[in-house]
Amino acid sequence: AEASDATAAEDGAESLAKKRALAVERDAEQRCGVVWLAVLMRRLARSGPSLPALPDLLTPLGRAFTRSLGGLSMFVADCAVKSLCYLYRLAPGESRTEFLKALFSSISNRTVVSNMFVGNPDTQARKDADKAKEKSEGGPNSLKIAAKERVDQIKDLMFLARELQHPPIFIGLL
Repeated sequence: AEASDATAAEDGAESLAKKRALAVERDAEQRCGVVWLAVLMRRLARSGPSLPALPDLLTPLGRAFTRSLGGLSMFVADCAVKSLCYLYRLAPGESRTEFLKALFSSISNRTVVSNMFVGNPDTQARKDADKAKEKSEGGPNSLKIAAKERVDQIKDLMFLARELQHPPIFIGLL
C-alpha cells in the first residue's frame, strides 16, 4: 500500500511538473506572438494600405494586446501599448468608436497576473507560504509591482479620457 502511495505521489509530481512546463511554454509563445503582432501592426500602419478584414479583427487583436498589458514582461507590455495605437490608426473611421469602447471595457476588467500556473488553489496556507517566501526574498516582486502600476496608470489615462468626454485622447496619451 505504501509503495502505491509513493508511486501516486511521484506521478502527481511529474504531472505537476509537466503542467508547469507547458504553462511556461505557452506564456513564452504568447509573449512572442504579441511582439510579432506588434511588428506586423507597425508595418501595416507605416505602409498605409488597409486590410478589408481589419474591422473584424480589431476586437480580438485589441483583447490580445490588452491581455499583455498586465503581464510581467515590460517589453511585451510596451509592444502591446504601441500596437493598440497602431490598431487605432489602422481602424476605419466608423470602427474607431466601437474599438475604443471594447478597449475601455477590456482594460476596465484587466488585472495583473499574479500566477501564471492555473489551478493552484488560493488557500490560506498558500497565502502564508507566499508571504514567507516574500519575506525571505527581501520584499515583494518588483516585476509584479511594476505590472500593477502599469495597469493602474493606463486605467487612469482611460478615466481622464472619459472625464474629458473625448475617448480618442486616450490613444494620444498612450
